[in-house]
Amino acid sequence: MYKQLVSPNLATAGTIGGCQSYARRMFGAPAGNLTAWSAWLKAAHKHIDPLPANVAILQWYRFPANGTSPGHVTVQVPGKGIYSAPYRSGTTHAVLPSISEVERIYGCKYVGWSEDINGVRVAKEESVDKITKEQENLCAIMKTGSLPGVNYNYLFAGKLCNQQNVDAMLQFWNSQPGPTTQCTPDERAYLDALKKIT
Repeated sequence: MYKQLVSPNLATAGTIGGCQSYARRMFGAPAGNLTAWSAWLKAAHKHIDPLPANVAILQWYRFPANGTSPGHVTVQVPGKGIYSAPYRSGTTHAVLPSISEVERIYGCKYVGWSEDINGVRVAKEESVDKITKEQENLCAIMKTGSLPGVNYNYLFAGKLCNQQNVDAMLQFWNSQPGPTTQCTPDERAYLDALKKIT
C-alpha cells in the first residue's frame, strides 16, 4: 500500500514538448533536468514492478521508442487517467486511459515508474508490520512456561501490529492459567519494546 505525499495539481497547464516541466510542476518539484530521460535516470525511487492503484505517480518512457532521449513522462492519477503534456495545439494537457494509448499517441515505449521527480518524493510505500507467531509464542512462554501447542489457532499472529492489537494479545496471554516464568533480560527488553508499539 502506498501513501500520497504530494498530490498532483490537475489544473497545471503544459505545452507541447514540455512533458518533464509539466509533470514536475504538477507536484511542485523544482527544475533541474533538461529532459524526461535525464529525470528518469536521476529518480531515486524507480520501479519496474506493477503500478500502485491508490496513489498518483510518475510513468517514464523512452522517446523515441527505439532510443532514450529526450524521453517522455506522464502522471498516473487513480480514477482519472494518465495526465501528459498536450499533443495537440490549443490544449493544455492530455488525459489518456492507458500506457498503450500513451505509447501510440506519443510514439514512446514505457520503461517504468517512480515515486519521485527532481528530488521531490510524491508517494511512498507504507510498511505494514504484522504480529508474528514468534511474538505470540513469547507471550505464551512468559505466562505459561511453554509454547501454545500444536493445535493452537494463533489469535493474533498476522494481525496488524498496532497498539490495540498488541495490548489485546498481552491481555489475552496474561489471562491464561499457568506459572509465571522468569524472563531473561533479552526477553524482558523484547516484551517491553512490544508494549511500546504505537
